[in-house]
Amino acid sequence: MSADAAATPSFSHGEVYNPEGCRCHPRRPGRGTPKVLVAPPHYIQGPGVLAALGRYTSKLVRGCDKVGLLIIPYGQEQWGRMIEQNFAEHSIAVSTEVFAGIPSYEEVDRLTALWRPLGIKAVVAIGG
Repeated sequence: MSADAAATPSFSHGEVYNPEGCRCHPRRPGRGTPKVLVAPPHYIQGPGVLAALGRYTSKLVRGCDKVGLLIIPYGQEQWGRMIEQNFAEHSIAVSTEVFAGIPSYEEVDRLTALWRPLGIKAVVAIGG
């Protein structure tokens, strides 16, 4: 894939979200287009959140007994043991992977191949 093709989005937010269609530049979708955040179903941040991830997961994902934990290297060093212990307190097994640093289809494929056979019910990602 060329650099130009990779930089060009496959769709324009204006085309997708503007009820009047896109009659404008894709990066400036025009009047009437809502602001859209493409994100995971739950995004939680704040004091004490890392120490309560097991509780949040048990409440938000009913029947969750296994999570894939994707974490940045610093996070793994600083909080990994505490996070895994909290999951264990809520009877949730953890398969931890350190984030390779580039969000890519290859990274998703790598994690899917690793976690699918384990029966992972949810993915928790830490870092930014």
